Amino acid sequence: MILKNRSDLWLASILLIIFLLAAVGILTNLATPLMIIASTAALVWWDLTHFGQSIVIDQPLETRPLLERTHLQSLVLAISTGLILAFVGFYLNLQIPFLGTVFLVLLAVGCLTYGLQSLTKTDH
Repeated sequence: MILKNRSDLWLASILLIIFLLAAVGILTNLATPLMIIASTAALVWWDLTHFGQSIVIDQPLETRPLLERTHLQSLVLAISTGLILAFVGFYLNLQIPFLGTVFLVLLAVGCLTYGLQSLTKTDH
């Protein structure tokens, strides 16, 4: 509310600082579930502020509703997946061997690469 009359750049910068403070709170062992939620909220607000700036500058009016809906859907998917993984990682103490971790990382990188390729593929 304080930054309502300021530019979006200031708002995005303040939200990023809030995220960094929440990350420091996690590292200093403050209430971890609260810090996870605070970090997520700060990143979501920062993303939406940044998205609001870019959509005003770059996109014609006709494509905005579809772009906004697509962005919000992907943001909700990222938020829910991230929160689930963060809380599972916080509450479960899993002992995974090093080779298992390497396999999971390679699997994640492969899935991300495939997903990005499918998103950027054009139909000619």
